[in-house]
Amino acid sequence: AVKYGIHVTGAAGATGPVTLLDNNIFSASVFSDGASPLEGAGILIDGTSQDVQVVGGSIGGTQGSNTSGVIVESSNDNTTRANSIGVNVLPTVNVPTTTNRSTITIDAADWNVIGEDLHLGQTVTGTGITSGSEIIHIDPLNRQIVLSERMNVSGINTITFGAANRTVISNNFFGAEMRSGHVRMTNTTVSDNVLDGVVVGTTIPDAIWARIGAGIAFNSSNIPDPTVRSPSSNSIYSNGRYGIRFASGINSNTQSVSLGIPANITTVISVQGNYLGTDVNLTDGLQNSRSDYWWDNVDLGTGLPYGETPPPGSGFESLVTSKDPTGDNPAEDDGNGNISADLGPPSSETTPPSDDDGTVRLPPRL
Repeated sequence: AVKYGIHVTGAAGATGPVTLLDNNIFSASVFSDGASPLEGAGILIDGTSQDVQVVGGSIGGTQGSNTSGVIVESSNDNTTRANSIGVNVLPTVNVPTTTNRSTITIDAADWNVIGEDLHLGQTVTGTGITSGSEIIHIDPLNRQIVLSERMNVSGINTITFGAANRTVISNNFFGAEMRSGHVRMTNTTVSDNVLDGVVVGTTIPDAIWARIGAGIAFNSSNIPDPTVRSPSSNSIYSNGRYGIRFASGINSNTQSVSLGIPANITTVISVQGNYLGTDVNLTDGLQNSRSDYWWDNVDLGTGLPYGETPPPGSGFESLVTSKDPTGDNPAEDDGNGNISADLGPPSSETTPPSDDDGTVRLPPRL
């Protein structure tokens, strides 16, 4: 056991991406104290880190759970490149290739679609590209990639990027925690975690710009649209408590809302084009045990958490679907492109029980 499998900190990623490629990480959990005996993460991204990419791999496993699979709590903001849990499978693009050169400049329109999902170690093929070429450097400022091999034909040619493996976060106590900073999740499976699949924010309202579902599937007008689901969409299912839990410091979905601490801090939360309570094949029986969504915000009138009903005027209302306890096909949420099975067993609880408030007290050991 270790506290962190991989810890990325400082100003990492400021001049180009840091890629954590196809890692299998488990048993990142250490004992702390009686109130919260386990802490640790398979991957921790903090400091002012930006453009850190978790690509492929299996974070957590039955052979040894991480306390949290991935934690992102960077202080980067929405003027920087997002830290990314998963990257998309990319379309082909046309680029200029130059004999005996290894640097390719990508057109601005194409970069706007694929730039966040290019990663180190990604294979590149096509006319003019030498066999075995892969990306060894990315310059976001100039929209350039550097290949490991020199090109062998000059001209405008179509190139293909190798498909990134799906990122899997499973069998942890908590799956992915998006605590602060600019962070996105795409092409990721979050399943079979003991408690919550995804936790967004913290009790203290830290600034966060989170995109759960950052897909680049194309709509009927052939325009990239994050509300369009595809095999690269996130699937969040079979978690022991909630699929996505919003911490009490979160109060917005798709709009910037001042949190007042300090006055210029804003938060933007986007949940689009995901599969919740099921997988990309719409398989039945994979519901999150309680519900797909939960809001920790406390109703000042009753003193109780909002629970499965988001705060009025929060912007989250469209995420909620009607209960369907019979297990029929999931229903689509209005406008966001999410499929929500919403099949967790009905609960008479008005608040989470006192022994299930998120603190891990008796971790299972194999």
